[in-house]
Amino acid sequence: MMFAVLAMSTIAYLPPSSASIRLNAATTRSSPQAMNDLDQHNYTVTVSKYPANPALSWTAGTSAWQFAYNAAYLPGSAAVKGGLLVRVQNGSAVPVGSCGPPASESSVVYTPLNANGGVEPLGTSVLFKPRNTSWEQSVEDPRVVFNAGTWWMTYTANGAVARPPLNRHQGIASSTQPLDPGAWVRHCGLTSGDDCVPPGLKSGAMLVRDQPPHYMFAYDLRKACPGNPQGVCRHTVITTSPDLIHWTPSNITLLARRPGMWDAGLIEPGPPPLLLASGDYLFFYNGATLPNDRQYHVGWAILDGRDPSRVIQRSVVPVLSWTDRTWMVGNSTADTALCYTPSVVFCNGARPLEAVGTFELFFGGADAVIGTAVVKVDAPALR
Repeated sequence: MMFAVLAMSTIAYLPPSSASIRLNAATTRSSPQAMNDLDQHNYTVTVSKYPANPALSWTAGTSAWQFAYNAAYLPGSAAVKGGLLVRVQNGSAVPVGSCGPPASESSVVYTPLNANGGVEPLGTSVLFKPRNTSWEQSVEDPRVVFNAGTWWMTYTANGAVARPPLNRHQGIASSTQPLDPGAWVRHCGLTSGDDCVPPGLKSGAMLVRDQPPHYMFAYDLRKACPGNPQGVCRHTVITTSPDLIHWTPSNITLLARRPGMWDAGLIEPGPPPLLLASGDYLFFYNGATLPNDRQYHVGWAILDGRDPSRVIQRSVVPVLSWTDRTWMVGNSTADTALCYTPSVVFCNGARPLEAVGTFELFFGGADAVIGTAVVKVDAPALR
């Protein structure tokens, strides 16, 4: 991948040509701070392990679904084996080298992690499927947090009545037995007008605090959002809650699109923020160069542990990019993986590893496969 070495105020990332796709089995990429007024914190995030092949792929025989992507990490407990909640669909006569479309509804399937931390093959049993109401025709892109014996899952529900983007809804469900399909309790969209947040907000990543307010960072597809006179917002904004069910948008942008940079097109939340030893939070996010859901990358921000609505550092360059692997490019005949949406890497699952400051990311490639990467965070001295 080619990065432009330019001043902070100019373009910090240039999409490479297809000829420059990197295919190394292990890569290292560091992301320095993004802005001069944030540079006193000096966190660095480095990719230390980056397998060349997907962990879940239909053509490799590790997934029973043609499209398995955008997985959440399900934390384990004494009674529940930790694993992934994977968004799945099947397609119709999708040859290698072409993309989509899917023929089946979008649902969520569970697969455990084995004793070595590897991802087990993905089976056919559906854990969470859409209700097929006017509010929820599909369930997409789950994210999971565990709090006081209860698993909370956020997901995107696409409805059938309103026109986009107001048919995009934020779904929230909870369970004390997360591997039982019948034990998940929905909290949004059960009756007319019963939205947990206004329509057009989705992809919520929860941050549960010891005491309220709790935070959920959401992707804003509404128009006339703060600081954006050019139509649809496409920023990540802040919502707060006293109880993880009732949420109030703050009209405050957490992460805005950056014109001329790799995340100029849109900013969508990644996994729930990860607590660091310093007390701050590491928040991965998905940024696209283009506003039409193309040329996705994964970047990061550091949120202040005392006030998570405050960003104290933001990456200049992405840690993962759609050009890193042919199975992220998606319509490349150089790879045998299927493709639903080309030029996409999208992360909404992460877990802490045993080593302090080390995390494993689970991400979708071309909306068809699941890949993994390990990152290392070096933090400044405790404040």
